Amino acid sequence: MLIANHKNFIRAGWLTALVTLLIACEPNPASLSDSNMFRSDAARSGFWQTSDGPIELDAPEWVFGADGDGAAASPVVYNDLVISGHYDGVLYALDISNGKVLWRFKADAGIFSTPLITEKRIIFGSDDGYIYALNHQGELQWRYLTQDKVFASALQSDDTIYIGSLDSYLYALNAEDGDLKWRFQTGAAVDSSVSLANDKLIFGSDDGFVYALNQQGELIWRTDTGAAVDATPAVNSKAVYIGTDGGKLLKLNSENGEIIWQYQAEYRVFASPGVTDSHVIIATTGGEIISLNSQTAEITWQYLAKAPVFASPLVTETAIYIGTMTGEMLVLNPENGALLTHYDSGWPIFASANLANDALLFSSDDGEVYLFR
Repeated sequence: MLIANHKNFIRAGWLTALVTLLIACEPNPASLSDSNMFRSDAARSGFWQTSDGPIELDAPEWVFGADGDGAAASPVVYNDLVISGHYDGVLYALDISNGKVLWRFKADAGIFSTPLITEKRIIFGSDDGYIYALNHQGELQWRYLTQDKVFASALQSDDTIYIGSLDSYLYALNAEDGDLKWRFQTGAAVDSSVSLANDKLIFGSDDGFVYALNQQGELIWRTDTGAAVDATPAVNSKAVYIGTDGGKLLKLNSENGEIIWQYQAEYRVFASPGVTDSHVIIATTGGEIISLNSQTAEITWQYLAKAPVFASPLVTETAIYIGTMTGEMLVLNPENGALLTHYDSGWPIFASANLANDALLFSSDDGEVYLFR
């Protein structure tokens, strides 16, 4: 096992300024342009292989304003439909061509869960403890009540929805009617979203373990990371990459959960990594954005943002997009980490960006949703 130590590149002043938010989150048809779910695909890789976003962010094509009700969920897209969940419990459906509201649905509490859009449904969790399924017209199809808030984002495989709750369970629900198939209990809250690795369901828990289950809910392996795991795992080939509140990024063997290497950062790794064939991009709450060699965990470059980073990186062949808590949307060169451009939204950006048909979408803490081309 390789252990990579990290030198302190962070200005000490940011430690006291650290925002202490604790919020986290079907296989993807090619026609959906990698944009209908959290982190682009069922592997949650955060790597958009078939799309390139804009390099210049001079001015947005449109901005939707939600009257100050912020958004920590990423906007997701299906065809011409943009779906965005907000702190006040409103789920908005927007027209991707102009940002106009097509319909809205009101849950009983805030929505921090990034929705999943399938061919038939829109699925998301809420602070009211429910997992909701709507049709594409915003009409409620079913809802399932858990025992606590639902921050995680849903995954669908075949006819089953998988999603965690802060009540410590991972739930498997029938996609058609929301009936419970099974639930698996961990030792603490599950705000990590599920990833799919060779038919295994991989997710983290605040009990410090990363779990792998089969799709019948049976434990295959679990790995102790030593700290709470809020981040969603990213899967590439036979490896799982996942960050911890203790500042570690771990590379695990997806077959048995063994630690291949671990990298120790200075601050918490809340964001999910972006994984390409050769590199892993991570961000920390100390403002570091770091590129690691996926085989050796050696640093290839790093960029120091001006604020903590909770958002996960969106990675393409030509750019990395990542928001910061000062409200900047950064665009970095994936080869060397150089800043290509940035856009100042004026409000913290907690949610991860999304890319749909070469258009960049993201939301900010005042509830505005931006689209750039």
